[in-house]
Amino acid sequence: MIFFRSFLLLLVFLLSSLSENAYSQEDEVVLQLRWKHQFQFAGYYAAQKKGFYKEEGLNVNIKEHNEKYKVLDQMLSGEAQYGVLASDVMPDYMSGKKVKVLASIFQHSPYVIISTKERKVARATDMSGKKIMAAEMGEIIVKSLLFNEGIAPDSVQIVPYDRNKFLSAPDVDAIVSYKTVVPYLFERQKVDIITIEPSDYGIDLYGDILATTENEIDNNPDRVERFTRASLKGWEYALQNPDEMIEYILSLPGVQERGVDEELLKQEYQVMLGLIRPNLVEIGHMNRGRWQFIMKQLSLIGVPNVRKNVDDLLYFPDQHKLKHAKWSIYIVSVLALFALFFMICNAVTRRRLAKEKERSAQVGNKSRFNEESIKLILENAGIILWEWDVKTGKYELFGICDQENKSIQDFASMLHPDLLPKFELFLDLLPDSFSEEICLKIDGYYQWRQLTIKARKYDQDNRPMVFTGMVIDISEVKKKKERLDKLSAELEASKSELEKFAYITSHNLRAPIVNLECLIDFYDFKAKDTDANHDIVQKIKTSINRLKIALEELVNVTTSK
Repeated sequence: MIFFRSFLLLLVFLLSSLSENAYSQEDEVVLQLRWKHQFQFAGYYAAQKKGFYKEEGLNVNIKEHNEKYKVLDQMLSGEAQYGVLASDVMPDYMSGKKVKVLASIFQHSPYVIISTKERKVARATDMSGKKIMAAEMGEIIVKSLLFNEGIAPDSVQIVPYDRNKFLSAPDVDAIVSYKTVVPYLFERQKVDIITIEPSDYGIDLYGDILATTENEIDNNPDRVERFTRASLKGWEYALQNPDEMIEYILSLPGVQERGVDEELLKQEYQVMLGLIRPNLVEIGHMNRGRWQFIMKQLSLIGVPNVRKNVDDLLYFPDQHKLKHAKWSIYIVSVLALFALFFMICNAVTRRRLAKEKERSAQVGNKSRFNEESIKLILENAGIILWEWDVKTGKYELFGICDQENKSIQDFASMLHPDLLPKFELFLDLLPDSFSEEICLKIDGYYQWRQLTIKARKYDQDNRPMVFTGMVIDISEVKKKKERLDKLSAELEASKSELEKFAYITSHNLRAPIVNLECLIDFYDFKAKDTDANHDIVQKIKTSINRLKIALEELVNVTTSK
């Protein structure tokens, strides 16, 4: 037992040493951005500036976008381990490229279709026969929008994206660009613009996402988890401290030279809040069904697809609580194995003793072993044997006990005082058998033993005359049982708390959802301006707010446990 405990301590020490060494030397990785430095990437700047990456043992080099290369190509080639992409990752994934999405930062796409009042592209039907400036993702959005409206996608001519040339190109009717910056820049130039929101036509894709490659996950799963954790922590800080991050971004090389100023970055931050929705959705949240819908949408407009689903695209690391649950199950299993081991040992010992007694009966009073050999065997097994002749009073003791015992009363004096009444009752009644867990004083202190007494010989009146007793050491078994009982009580208490929490959470989430379903049924879509509809909309907002509160409480509880 001492050896086993020493082995466990050594194992814990080795694991602790390995975990300390894991972060002792920082991993150097590259994060490739999808554009130039601006508030669009503030979360990653915050993770670097506030030391979140360093806390996770990472030395991160954040690189601006090079228009000569695609971000994903740089990741797959090994130039960068991580990259900022968008829903345009889907065509690459559908073609078979080994990319993984770690987190969706923008819950909604920032792309809008921008035109001017003179060019008169104000709705989807106005786009047919027009020339539109768009990059790869912009082209996908335009084609998806036209498909949803039943307009032939090839009725629109797509030309290469160049924001600086749009206003000076009268033959270009619209441009697909980020609404976080471009509309504001056009308004600064006193240009009357018109914007078309793709989400109004059912095209609501994810915006910026954090991604890596399958190779990085296979070779460095722990680093992936640390990088993601630090990045999301950086985004939380950046959105809560925009002024600090704006000041930092303006200090980065080339930012002010591009005409970026404080007012522009503040405008970008305000628009991003509506895209990230940090007060409603956990930063980085991904919905598998929504990604599956995006894949289906792209398949409908003719994007080649070799994938069956998005399971290989999304990366969800194991939750902290799940790991602890697994460890708890492992510990309980180990304790159960220990208990089973001691039970088997006890059964084996009893069986061996039974065989020895049978052999002794066959040879009568002649033993195969001398007294010293028997005593050695009993000492190693932790067993005491004794025999008591009621008529003659003869009492013999063998085993680990070195006390002088000449009578049955000498044995009784070794018992704990609380057990004396039961033993004295046995002496008075002399039943055929007696079995009890006892505390026996050995070497100066009480130890737990299992006492078993059976009658071996009887007189002519069938009264017991010779008793044989056996005392087995059960100290370790008692200790294990106490630990298992305590652990069982703790698990039962945890189960009760979880059941209460599940009931309350289920009620808090179900009630507003049921209200929303009923209110939608009552809403009159044909008469949009009625007072009744207005009242229903207000109630819908109330239900949504209750649902939001319930979700926030759920997030607070799960993160604090």
